[in-house]
Amino acid sequence: MVSVQTIATIVVKTFKIVLNIVILVLYRTGYNGEFLGVGGTWNLNEEKNPDAEIVASGVIVGYLIYTLVQIVTFLFGTTEHKRALSEIVMNFVGVFLWIAVGAVALHYWGGYQGEHQYQFVFAEKQVGLAVGALCVINGAVYLLDTALSVIHFTKEIKEFLCDVDVETAKIAPLTETVSEYGGGARVVWAMSAGDREAEAQAKKGDEAASNDRDSRAAAALKQYWCVGLRALELIIAVIAIGLIVGALYSPQVVQSDQRHIAVIYSAYSSYIIITGVLIIARLFGESPGWRTSIGFSVLGVIMFTAAAAVIFYDWHRSYYTNLRPNKQAYDLLIASGVFAVIEVVVFLVHAFITFREDADY
Repeated sequence: MVSVQTIATIVVKTFKIVLNIVILVLYRTGYNGEFLGVGGTWNLNEEKNPDAEIVASGVIVGYLIYTLVQIVTFLFGTTEHKRALSEIVMNFVGVFLWIAVGAVALHYWGGYQGEHQYQFVFAEKQVGLAVGALCVINGAVYLLDTALSVIHFTKEIKEFLCDVDVETAKIAPLTETVSEYGGGARVVWAMSAGDREAEAQAKKGDEAASNDRDSRAAAALKQYWCVGLRALELIIAVIAIGLIVGALYSPQVVQSDQRHIAVIYSAYSSYIIITGVLIIARLFGESPGWRTSIGFSVLGVIMFTAAAAVIFYDWHRSYYTNLRPNKQAYDLLIASGVFAVIEVVVFLVHAFITFREDADY
């Protein structure tokens, strides 16, 4: 029977997705159909701050991806997400990230002044304040989801411990009565088909363990390959975003389409957050299920493929149209695109191995 906590979690996650999509649409199109943003400098040009937009894009898109993957896991009817500490960590971190993004948006748009001197009401300002308020509300929703995740986690742990105690306390029935004299009496325990199967599996496990001891390197690789790939994905994403930030500080490259820049930031920063939280959860000894891991990898392939395509397109379009292109900036741009392609390959390998092994992350 489905518990009240599970129903409440599904409702909360659905509300989070709807709220997240609303924030994303306003964030991308809130300035009269153009890019809105959450922070920048107060001057006549109202230039956006790349650092603020990197964090905001990562939080908005990253948590949308994470929540969608979790909802899909619920639809499979599995309970592996309830025993995953990564769910608690992701929600807990999300509380602070969403409130931080909302605070930046409220601070910036609260002091925003439009280009017309005698106009006091600006549509983009109202939309910006709405985005900030919705981000703060979403932070409160993530706090509620954190509490539900803790309830799920503790409940699953208690049920698991109870099952272990019950299995330990089970005693097989006697098949023969004990002689009343006690001398030479023999007690024969019944062995069910399940017990024989368990014994056979135990023997196979012992044989596998003995084979693993022959090669410690192979055993370590088998145990840590998932977290190793996640760490590699995190490192590549950090390098790629560092390269793209350095490139976009060049005036010639910054004039690129803001929507393209948003796609790049969303892919890089969102997966820095996701892979970072998954690695932190792994350090605590917890891991999401293989379906969740495949979901993150597949969406990572899509996001980084889009980012690489945008980078190569913008590089080809703008490099040859500039009379004196900044070669260093464009080298950084193309290097970031190369690392995005490498990240796609790593995600594909991760998804393939996980699907083949049905392994937990």
